[in-house]
Amino acid sequence: VAHPRWAMVYFVSSVGVTLQSEVLRRAARYSLSREVSSTMQRLGNETTPVDLTVRALGIVTLLEVGAADQLRSSLSFRAPGKVKFRETLTEMMHKLFP
Repeated sequence: VAHPRWAMVYFVSSVGVTLQSEVLRRAARYSLSREVSSTMQRLGNETTPVDLTVRALGIVTLLEVGAADQLRSSLSFRAPGKVKFRETLTEMMHKLFP
């Protein structure tokens, strides 16, 4: 993360602070999940549109939660350590997009 303090504000502090920031966060999540879904479809992942959408949202959520845990240095990040935490996220990502 190039600017960890700014990222922390976005991922940790912005959720629910104001209606406008929540609307922007949801719009960004929706847009990113649509891009991921579209990319997965172009890569030839033969599955239903609903399955693609659910997998894409799972990937976006995993990235968001993983980034927030790392920025907050939460127990789920500290306990396994930086390398194992990232390996676990990668494994989960591969389950969502084999």
